[in-house]
Amino acid sequence: NNNHQEDNWTSARLKPRHHMLELQQPLPELPPRQDQLQFPLRSTERTWQSQTIPLSTHYCLAKFIDDDDDDDNTTTTTAAAPSQLHLVPLQHVFQMRPSMKHIDQLVEQQEQQDQASSSLLDESPPTADELDASGGGSVEKKPLMFKRKESERAAQARLHSYAYKKASEDAEEWLPL
Repeated sequence: NNNHQEDNWTSARLKPRHHMLELQQPLPELPPRQDQLQFPLRSTERTWQSQTIPLSTHYCLAKFIDDDDDDDNTTTTTAAAPSQLHLVPLQHVFQMRPSMKHIDQLVEQQEQQDQASSSLLDESPPTADELDASGGGSVEKKPLMFKRKESERAAQARLHSYAYKKASEDAEEWLPL
């Protein structure tokens, strides 16, 4: 007994270069229960995010179209064979999965709160003994560092890394649909 319609989308957005699609779907209202009052992850909508599935073979969508532009207006009781076949090759297939970004955001907020509370406890002014031990605030000498040119293998590893992929995806703007 599913009262929620699967095709009731509130918004959709696309990153065409990275072949990413996100859909927003409202969640049905549930009556509040005692154990859900302390649950901070309850939201009013669900985000579906695409995963691009590599095509293992050549797929296409096909549609038979009857020729409605006949000059003779004779109708027959037998079904006529379709006169056109339209084929559309598939280049990308999106598998839609629920996004768990809301959990990541909640964890990030908790970490920021923990850091803020710990920084408030650590913000005591330095004592005279600490100033004498550190040299009384004198300027430290930094070591001279050289950077050699990145090898081709290291450049390929960097380009194929997850961090590079995420930075590239985050740099592309979402297009609303």
